[in-house]
Formats: sequence, structure tokens, C-alpha cells
Amino acid sequence: MKTKAFITVLLLSANILSISAQKDLFSKLSENQNITTVTITKALLNMAPAFIGNSMEGIEISKLIGKLDQIDILTSDNKEVSRQMKITVENHFAKDKTYEVLMKIKDGTDNVTFYVEKDNNIFKSLIMVVEDTEDYTLIRLKGNFTAGDIQEVIKR
Repeated sequence: MKTKAFITVLLLSANILSISAQKDLFSKLSENQNITTVTITKALLNMAPAFIGNSMEGIEISKLIGKLDQIDILTSDNKEVSRQMKITVENHFAKDKTYEVLMKIKDGTDNVTFYVEKDNNIFKSLIMVVEDTEDYTLIRLKGNFTAGDIQEVIKR
């Protein structure tokens, strides 16, 4: 019985640490004055369709907005800060096994990597890391959505 209790406490602690580690990544980076931070809350997301309409250049934004809880955008065009961001993000995802690489894109000097945190087929977070020669950007979509939801957004 003690073994089961110990294992349960250990698993809960690991789960809590992984959640706080993700929070710490964005919190840690946003503390840097050379990193621009934008957080879009659920309240603003609920108003977004009224501002931008249902589609924008063939992208059906409204089909995903209702499934998002928050969008976080962190970016820097300071080369040294961008380099530090890159190292911090790469170290974080090398250690945090709750995320898996969904896709990588290389286009000239631009590199884009998508990370996903899933619970079965439901995406909890989709993180896009954009690195080019001028800046470094980290975008996180938090909510409950599927790969099909994302496909619906980009249908033309």
C-alpha cells in the first residue's frame, strides 16, 4: 500500500512539475525586457470574430478561435537575446517529454518547428518556434482542439 501511495505522489509531482516547467519557460522569457510579449486571453478571443470577420485571406479563423483558451507570442529582434531564447527553448524541449515535434520546416535561413502537447487526439498546446536571421518568435496556442480543427482553419 505504501508503494502505491509513493508512486501516486511521485506521478502527481512529476505532472505538476511539467506544468510549472511549461509556465516557467514562457514566464522566464517574458521577464526579459528585450522580448516583446503578447498574451491574448479567452475574453479577447471571443470578441475576435466580430473584429476580423469569419475569414481572412482564405483562413477560417472563427473555426478555431472558439476552441482556444489563450495565445501567447514572444519575440525578439535583438540578435543576442534571440540566441539566448533559442538556447532556452531548445534546452526546455529537450528535457520536457510532454511535447513532441509535430513538424519542421526549413526555408533558406528560416526554420520553423511545431511542438504539440496532446491528450489522446486532443491538442492542449501547439507551439510554433520561428527562427530567422533577424529574429526569434515563440507562439503558443492553448486550448482543446484537434488536427482536424487546424485543417478546417486553412481550407480554401
